[in-house]
Amino acid sequence: MLGKFKDSVKEFSENVKSTVAEKELDEDTLDPLLKELRLKLLQNNVSLEASEAIEEELRSQLLGEKVKRGSAEEKVNDAVKQTLLELLDDGFEFEAELNDTEEPPVVFMVGFNGSGKTTTAAKLAQKLDKNGREVVLGAGDTFRAASIEQLEEHGEKLGVEVISHEYESDPAAVAYDAVEHAGKEDKTALIDTAGRSHADENLMDELEKMIRINDPDVTFLVVDALS
Repeated sequence: MLGKFKDSVKEFSENVKSTVAEKELDEDTLDPLLKELRLKLLQNNVSLEASEAIEEELRSQLLGEKVKRGSAEEKVNDAVKQTLLELLDDGFEFEAELNDTEEPPVVFMVGFNGSGKTTTAAKLAQKLDKNGREVVLGAGDTFRAASIEQLEEHGEKLGVEVISHEYESDPAAVAYDAVEHAGKEDKTALIDTAGRSHADENLMDELEKMIRINDPDVTFLVVDALS
């Protein structure tokens, strides 16, 4: 989906470049291009709200502007970036939340099966490491085949320690060991968990136990972008 989104924006930039030659972009020139972009975004599963916001931001940035062919792509990309930042900004500052904790922070990754929790945990670990915060990863998904190996592979690539138990062991115990280990070394604990649905009472009870015992400071619900 992201690749198709980028392709649609790039095609719009090319259309703008082929249309202008250091002249002002008027509505007659710009509107057909924006309409085509909006339709392509919608066809590639970008929400109506996001598509319209991108269209309006581009309109405000480009309408009446003298755009040189060489600067068209940069101007379009800046407008799209600004729109996406505004759409995604909910006032939540992840690292500020971590800094507010009295003890080494604990972060849980929860969500449905296949939503990308393990990969997101690895990306967060990389981001925190780049910002000078050391991390311990906890392999709390003891159910899915190869889940532990997947997290350990991420950990090895990132140079981040992974705490794990055997498959089918108690995930609350895995999380507890990871949190304890992180606390002793003044690191942030990032806990991966098994995918689950709210309709599965046993798995929800399991998650409730994990949270009750380990008291996470931040819990991320990882969902598919189309959900």
